[in-house]
Amino acid sequence: MEQQRIIDDFGKEDSDYRILLTSDAGSQGVNLHYYCNHMFNYDIPWSLITLEQRNGRIDRYGQTKTPFIHYMVATSDLDGLRDDLHIVNKLKEKEEAVYQSLGDAASVYKLYEASAEEELVTTAIATGNRDMLDGVPTSEEPDDWFDALFDESTPRLAIEDPIVEEVSLFENDKSYYTALLEQLKSDNSLKTDDACFEGDLLEVKNTPELDRILYDLPKEAKPGGIGDVYQLSLNREDVQKAISDARKRKGEWARFQMLYELHPVVRYLMTQLEASVDKDVALVSKINRLPKDMAYYLIQGLVANNLGQSILSDLFVVPMHRSGGLADRPMKFADFLKEHQINKELYTVEITDEEIKQLEILLPHAIRFAHQLHMDQQQQKLQLEMEKEMAVYEEKMRSWKRSKEHQMEIEFGDKPEYGFVKRRRRDKEIEIETILNRSSQYFKDLTSLNSVPYLKVLAVFYN
Repeated sequence: MEQQRIIDDFGKEDSDYRILLTSDAGSQGVNLHYYCNHMFNYDIPWSLITLEQRNGRIDRYGQTKTPFIHYMVATSDLDGLRDDLHIVNKLKEKEEAVYQSLGDAASVYKLYEASAEEELVTTAIATGNRDMLDGVPTSEEPDDWFDALFDESTPRLAIEDPIVEEVSLFENDKSYYTALLEQLKSDNSLKTDDACFEGDLLEVKNTPELDRILYDLPKEAKPGGIGDVYQLSLNREDVQKAISDARKRKGEWARFQMLYELHPVVRYLMTQLEASVDKDVALVSKINRLPKDMAYYLIQGLVANNLGQSILSDLFVVPMHRSGGLADRPMKFADFLKEHQINKELYTVEITDEEIKQLEILLPHAIRFAHQLHMDQQQQKLQLEMEKEMAVYEEKMRSWKRSKEHQMEIEFGDKPEYGFVKRRRRDKEIEIETILNRSSQYFKDLTSLNSVPYLKVLAVFYN
């Protein structure tokens, strides 16, 4: 907590501290770029990865000035020490070359671990072999990383515009949050003056219940007291300016916070809405503009891997005849919205108990069709992609194993097979096998598909 206080203080414009001295504890996971653009590496770590992480503390998104990175490298006339310093200096030069070519520091030695790179440098210094730090031979890598990134021979993406168009029942975010507030107020879950919009600014009163639920929010992020308001804005520029202004003074918090679905206040409002709907039920909407004697079941399908992670999530509609039977193949929810204009204004129509019973009779058939005609096919397509990924991964693991075995041959090839050397070799072999087994099992679990999809009926639209 003391370290974090120092970091926060260093990032304030009115801070008394203008110089921060830190060990490698400050080389990752902290933002030092707010009012700092000079860094001095007093000692150079024996890893390009660690060096890149250090420099990334001030050379990162949000930095408004040119970062200046300095390296303190000593010189010496002593033969042995001069060679050691040359090796350390070479690391600095490699990092600069990677930066200028927009490359990845981890790709230079292809070890992808700071500890493995440190071991390589240790060996280079111990043996006096400078060539070990030359990196991957140019015959294996393109002459210029920048050219490699933007070379005309690079295959184009199969999808020209990879950003999927957003599908929503609402025109924009404000109309969504306005509808949310109106619904909560009509259910008496929210008082009339507890929340309201002023332009793009949503003000939510800090009630005793809200204050109790959000007890773990930082004190600075809360309003002054009960009855004061949270100010959540849809305007990103206003929020960014509020953050910049708050960073100028110690103990300050941004006046405006971003209005989005993950904000704790919004999560509280959403929980209120979810609590007003009975469990194990789906909403029903009777819409005259739909085809006569048709029911459309909106279903969410989820498939998890062996790690319990959702790797397939789909929202689709199953069209059913009122008399029974599938009317057409399951369709994407976005296509259903567009075809029947469900996102237009809807009017309340009386729904009878008899109609509800009829929809319940059709439900098991809709679920069966959803499983057989949609989720099964989606799983099969995904399974093929997973199997391709698994084959590529297994080849990479075999290549990694061969490289480790080659390194062991270099390290132990001419040494006698007894005593300490034998134990060390055996430990290395066990370590390699352990990494292989654990990594392979993890990737298998990651890419496996649970054969039974989870299907949830969210709503039924019918006429």
